[in-house]
Amino acid sequence: MAYTPLQMADAFIQAGELPDALDALNQHLQDHPDDAAALRLRISVQLRMGDEESLLAALVDTESLAQKSAEDYQQISVIQQRLGNLGAAEDAMRAALGLAPGDVRMSERLVDLLQQEGELQGALEIVREQERSWKWLQWEGDLLAQLGDHTMATARYGLALAQLSEYEGQMRMDYLQALQARLLLARADSYRHLGQYDVSRQHYEEAQKLLPEDPAIAFNLGILAALSGELAAGVAQCRTALQSAPDAMRQEMLTSVQKDPSLAELAQSLEA
Repeated sequence: MAYTPLQMADAFIQAGELPDALDALNQHLQDHPDDAAALRLRISVQLRMGDEESLLAALVDTESLAQKSAEDYQQISVIQQRLGNLGAAEDAMRAALGLAPGDVRMSERLVDLLQQEGELQGALEIVREQERSWKWLQWEGDLLAQLGDHTMATARYGLALAQLSEYEGQMRMDYLQALQARLLLARADSYRHLGQYDVSRQHYEEAQKLLPEDPAIAFNLGILAALSGELAAGVAQCRTALQSAPDAMRQEMLTSVQKDPSLAELAQSLEA
């Protein structure tokens, strides 16, 4: 029994043999140029192949789609992003959301693209159009913190924490605690930027109860000690935390101190 090129393409895709799948799809589309489903499949294969030539070919194929769906525009956005064209990727996602305004995944992707472009205010506007769930409140807090509005950020993180507490018994405890710790740490950081060191310390200590082995939390508690006028104790605590941290984390922790002008004295002491 002879297989059609389209059947062969499906088999090659399942086997992960993408170049062969592409050849079979090319053959099928030569004979059936108006087969939109096959064209979308070829776009998908080229996107999975991922090299620049394949991505450019996929982009050309998208132009042949007479009626583009929200998913088509989302795929165009992914292609443009991988080609380094963030502005075009954003435009495609806005077109996708125009066709599917209630799609949460597409809203998330647009916010992510706007953040990558540094358009934090635009990202914040999209976030504020969403439901007031803990996830969106957390994202709003993150954007507010990046914009320097730490007072509002602490409020949003607080609302997110309150919502998360309602999931006790409904969510796996280790997963829930990881989410709570992430919010506590973000809120602690914002309180530190506001100069509210005691409140910040309370949040770090609450997070430490959930993640007792995390050296970054101990490091931040050392930073707070230094900022509170206890430089020697802060340096000692930071050094202990650095010794227990993996190499990549250790460098990240040191960099966070070195690039903060308010921590210049601590940075000097850690380098000594």
